[in-house]
Amino acid sequence: MLKAMSGPSLSNEQIYIKNYSWLTKALGEGECRRILNSESEIRVDDEKIYVSGKRVYENFRKEIILPATQQILNPRNVRYAKYSSNEQSNDLNNIARSIFYSENEDLLKTITLSDKSFVLKENQCNLNYTCVGSMTLLALDELIKVPGAVDNINTLTLIESDTENLKILLNIIDIEVFINMCAESQIGFHMIVEREKDILIEKVFKYYTEVMPCQLFRLSVIKEERLNPTLIALDSWIFSESGIGYRYFMSLGFTTDEINSIVNGSINYGRKSTYKHLRGGSIDDNKASEAIVVGSGPSLDKHIDWLVKNCNKFTIFASGSSVKALLKNSILCDFLVINERDEIVYDTLKEFNNEYSKLSEIPLICSDTVDPRIPPLFNQVIFFQRPKSSLCTLYSEYSYSILASSGPEAVNCSLETAYILGFKNILMLGCDFGATERAYPRSKDALKDVASRELNLPVMGNYGRTVFSQPSLLMVRDSIDSFATVFSDLKLTRSGEGVVLNKCKTIDILNKGISKNYVTGKQKVNSEVLLRHCITKNNTRDTKEKLSEYKMALTNYCENIISTVGAEVNWNIAFERTLTRYLCDSVKGENETFYDLTARRTMRYCVYHMLHTMFDNANSSEEFKNAKKEFAGSIKQIEGIILIILKAVEKYMEHSEPEMNDWSPKIIKKLMV
Repeated sequence: MLKAMSGPSLSNEQIYIKNYSWLTKALGEGECRRILNSESEIRVDDEKIYVSGKRVYENFRKEIILPATQQILNPRNVRYAKYSSNEQSNDLNNIARSIFYSENEDLLKTITLSDKSFVLKENQCNLNYTCVGSMTLLALDELIKVPGAVDNINTLTLIESDTENLKILLNIIDIEVFINMCAESQIGFHMIVEREKDILIEKVFKYYTEVMPCQLFRLSVIKEERLNPTLIALDSWIFSESGIGYRYFMSLGFTTDEINSIVNGSINYGRKSTYKHLRGGSIDDNKASEAIVVGSGPSLDKHIDWLVKNCNKFTIFASGSSVKALLKNSILCDFLVINERDEIVYDTLKEFNNEYSKLSEIPLICSDTVDPRIPPLFNQVIFFQRPKSSLCTLYSEYSYSILASSGPEAVNCSLETAYILGFKNILMLGCDFGATERAYPRSKDALKDVASRELNLPVMGNYGRTVFSQPSLLMVRDSIDSFATVFSDLKLTRSGEGVVLNKCKTIDILNKGISKNYVTGKQKVNSEVLLRHCITKNNTRDTKEKLSEYKMALTNYCENIISTVGAEVNWNIAFERTLTRYLCDSVKGENETFYDLTARRTMRYCVYHMLHTMFDNANSSEEFKNAKKEFAGSIKQIEGIILIILKAVEKYMEHSEPEMNDWSPKIIKKLMV
């Protein structure tokens, strides 16, 4: 019998009993049973491992420990890109003008910490290991006993989906002793165990992004040689184009986007006009009532004639740029849904409104962050809130109108809006999230210049053929799948060729027989009936008062993070845990206000990137000291830029007429002095 690798000399059966007892105390009886529900009998004999009498490893030292040790020495890494520039500016007014209404994250290129002398360095002293599969800990259990061998390790995170595999591990090492040795070496240890693939991925994402986001600065992944399908899928997702790094990057928002959204929303809410706010309702006859969500994918063109013939039987939600293709073919959709704040959306809609006057007759459902010049183009406007936006917390009194994700694209908002208004059966047309031809990325009649699409990523399509997509479109797809998973009573159907949607049925609605069966009995629901639950509500507090509170919260945030960083002498696991509170997007603590959260959401994108540069400048105390100094200067610089913009907005509000219909970016920029 092989003796326990950690701790006193015990038989494998004894070490398992000890582990089970310790885990029960640490996790609770229910959780312990969940993660160790395998009934297999484990036996370890010298270097051999048997499961229920079947030999699964002939020489686990050679088959497990050696390959894992090699990976520890040369791991696969997930790392964020860092921004650098040699053109830092000290003129805050000019910087403020350049980022106001900008679509790019220009702010990062102006701060002193983005100098290439800081950005090009790479941290070699703080390694965060993600261990995919329990057997990887066998190598770490040996390594941690070697003096100096784990000095550079910051954290260990074990991820497992095979409870039998975990049971094998707990027959070999003393997990309590191992964790205590980690603590003595100042190594953080965390374990995630889940059988279901989708749930496991969400647990991993939530841990790294909500509990330890700084570990993503450099995530070193090691894995077992033998993985079950769930862990193979997880490993693939971690390194995929739309995996953990890209998804978290997108969830951070952009500091310039948050600043501009606050400005747009403050104008929208500051007007004396009364707009409705989205609120859920219900439809009495779900079977007869069905919505169509229209995207601007290339397959829309093939379905236009079918829509012309059947549009009077369905409630149609046009997503962003698809509205032109519909109006051009005399299809008056029931709702237009948009979520982009970019100035180009206003310019495009204004030009299109001159060509098609019926555009203004379509009820507009839009984010409260849209360009303030867009709502006056429409006769009826219904706002929704984006759950992760800074504006959502600044105007928290409208929280009943928050969508589940509200993005990343308008088609996500269309689906969520249709569901909120009561539709449980939704047909998607032009919702391809890719294309069979790279040169044909969107409907030919969709609004142009809204967003370019370079489809350079080949992926599997819903007809078993290769289609071409891009990471941002895969994020749209992933968000829809996630929404349909949470709201399981939603039934999605799609016609057209595109990327695979896991929570959606594919049909060919152009087939006459299928179309006849699908259309029979369907009826359109009047838009006023659908909107009857939406609330008409004016802003309950003065917008300028809110901006004043927000500015104070912003100053407090900047002072606190500068103080926290300044108190550290090196980068360590305790420091990482402290930094999390400056990056999370939910209220933490009884004393925090929504203004504090608004400030954090505004700053966290820039702060995260600056902390990344600090992390890579922590190889020596002198490097770290210099990086801390530049961090403090950069934080104050960003604060100054934001305050300049907000001061200009407040000046405009003081002298404008109540409806603020003369609002434009040019006016605000002139007031930035």
